[in-house]
Amino acid sequence: MLRIITFGGVPVNDLLYDEINPFVNDRAIIKRAGNYGFIDTDGYEAVKPLYSEVIYFDGEVARVRMNGSWGLIDKSGQYLAPAVYDTIEPFIEDLARVERARRFGFIDRKGHEQVHADYDSISLFEESDLARTEKSGKFGLVDKMGRERVIATYDLIAPFSCGLYAVSIDGKAGYIFPDGKTAIKFKYDETGPFVDGLAPVRKKDKWGVIDTEGHTVIPIKYDPIKDLRGPVITVVKNGEQTQYDRAGKKIKD
Repeated sequence: MLRIITFGGVPVNDLLYDEINPFVNDRAIIKRAGNYGFIDTDGYEAVKPLYSEVIYFDGEVARVRMNGSWGLIDKSGQYLAPAVYDTIEPFIEDLARVERARRFGFIDRKGHEQVHADYDSISLFEESDLARTEKSGKFGLVDKMGRERVIATYDLIAPFSCGLYAVSIDGKAGYIFPDGKTAIKFKYDETGPFVDGLAPVRKKDKWGVIDTEGHTVIPIKYDPIKDLRGPVITVVKNGEQTQYDRAGKKIKD
């Protein structure tokens, strides 16, 4: 058993602990009778050991688990979010993705559900400041205040890239802006995210490459295109390789 003492060797209190962990900032995790809490730098229990699991404070909040569910507490041990979540992921900026009863959303550091946990799946927020959502097999976009910027009507929304989302609906694929307006017409059978300004597209069983304006850079007549990174793009047709530069000019052998 372990006890908290001062530098002079004087016990701070009469409490004994099974485990005392190093301080991170001004809190250290302690364990007693199988449960975890926190002490402050004076050695006093700031958060009583009531939890089956705790994670060090991130700023002013800590994730804690009780009875199999996760919640958020402040440095005095007060609940900011009740322990009702199956998971609370680490905060990214001021939002953390949560799961409750197989539904996903986001909470802020005050424990408020900024994005209600109503979705079958939800991505992390991307450069667009939007997250991709799924509900009943359809995909949409939501902002950090929980407002649905694009209603979940699409069959697929790919990750945000070069200012656009590759999407598909009713068997046709194209690209939209973050506000939901069409950027490139829905005239393809499949579209992929942009890589440095170029994206793979498919019509029937043939693939090509377009730019962010929708112009065809590499003709749509090749096998699936595997890699759009780098200065040279290699495509294959009938087993024969052809190389293009990023402007769509063939590179001679």
